[in-house]
Amino acid sequence: MKPPHPESEDSPSANAGESPVKSSGDPSNQRATTAPPPLDPVEAEVIELYRENAPGLFRFAEALVRDREMAQDGLQEVFLRFFIARSSGQEIQNGKSWLYRVLRNYLLDRVKEAGFKNKASLEEAEEIPHGSDPEQEYLQAFTRKQILEVLAPRELECLQLRAEGFDYKEIAQILRVRSGTVGATLARALNKIRKALNPAGDHR
Repeated sequence: MKPPHPESEDSPSANAGESPVKSSGDPSNQRATTAPPPLDPVEAEVIELYRENAPGLFRFAEALVRDREMAQDGLQEVFLRFFIARSSGQEIQNGKSWLYRVLRNYLLDRVKEAGFKNKASLEEAEEIPHGSDPEQEYLQAFTRKQILEVLAPRELECLQLRAEGFDYKEIAQILRVRSGTVGATLARALNKIRKALNPAGDHR
């Protein structure tokens, strides 16, 4: 038997006091106040790597294949492969280097399958942008075309990876070559660029 309670029926304070009990029994309210489950450690690792490296990976991919759609596909594929590898228990010491190496291998396989060439199309390189300074933009496009024409694919890869902040040892790991080869390749690439941009200074 319920003990007498003067305010149990008519008192507003009593009703207000009972409202949390009523709301707690409402499944929809329970769902709204339930905290989301914590992220799986592998998911958290992938998210962090994506935030830190996705822009650089995309730039590298686009420079490698000269195709934005293929570069985007490669970006999605490499993070999926990373997630699968880590979920299956594979230890990856350097996630950033792993991503670049797997992305490169994936894109090179796609290039071979699709018959793409590792250089910009003439239409893309010669297009004149309609900006505030068309003359300057044309010069930049022409310079970019010159650089792409004189560099070998491996030289372009080394330059792009160096621009993304990798040291010689990391570049060597990604490309599966020796560190000395990376240094020689970068020196050769820079020499080619200097000659392309200043042909008058190269008299033989």
